Amino acid sequence: ESNCSSRHAGLALNAGPAVRTLSLNGVAGATSYVPGPTYNVQYTVSEAGRNRYGFQLVARTATNQTAGNLIASEPNRAMLVSAQRLTHTGNGNSGTGTITWNFQWTAPAAGTGVVRFYVSTNATNANGSTSGDNTYTNTFTLQEAPPVVNRQVTFRVNMTSVSVASTGILIVTGK
Repeated sequence: ESNCSSRHAGLALNAGPAVRTLSLNGVAGATSYVPGPTYNVQYTVSEAGRNRYGFQLVARTATNQTAGNLIASEPNRAMLVSAQRLTHTGNGNSGTGTITWNFQWTAPAAGTGVVRFYVSTNATNANGSTSGDNTYTNTFTLQEAPPVVNRQVTFRVNMTSVSVASTGILIVTGK
């Protein structure tokens, strides 16, 4: 798919100094997801000297299918366009040196496997032309977390003829 470089010309693609971070539920650089729940997602771009930003983001499976469900939880700053593509709005592109877009993502069902967030971003100088604008592409990869296995454990302790302190007993188990 195309990126923003056709309308924003500056340094070569990905050559600028911007720092881009995707966080899930406040965890920057998350590497896995649990199938099913809805996550609060933050996408942050920082580049000194920039005051207008834009982005487009999709979540895809290893077979390039839509992965989960993107939700524009701040519709005045980000909106859904086409099939599960999230982008900035005209009101959601200003920031002095940094910008964060907040949205939600409902993770896909168990068995989906790897999910990749593909993001194209621009950091502009807002001079009314395409000169001096930097464009970036990123792929953020999340592995599907293994299922949690709950096991019932029963402890039987023979406390015959043992004095127990008023604070009770402590049982320590290994992994």
